[in-house]
Amino acid sequence: PLTYSSFNYHRVNKTQTQDISACGVGFIAKGELTVDASLDMWLIMPDNGQQIHIKGEVVWSRRIEYNNYIVGVNLKDSTLKPIPIVLRIIQSKF
Repeated sequence: PLTYSSFNYHRVNKTQTQDISACGVGFIAKGELTVDASLDMWLIMPDNGQQIHIKGEVVWSRRIEYNNYIVGVNLKDSTLKPIPIVLRIIQSKF
């Protein structure tokens, strides 16, 4: 799970990550996010509900169906360690 808010739109949205790496996050957005939009994001860990705050900037956005967009976000100054996060997610599913 991922929650995000855009500085341009001032609302909080909930979604699911589609992919995650050391320098970026991909997710489905309800509504268009413009390229260069700054985002505050919180990854929610399924094993204990911990929220990991990250900041990013939209680098691409592509419409996949009416009002749904797949979005690629470049992380800014992130201390995100994706391998431990992925391992925690996998472990929580078993």
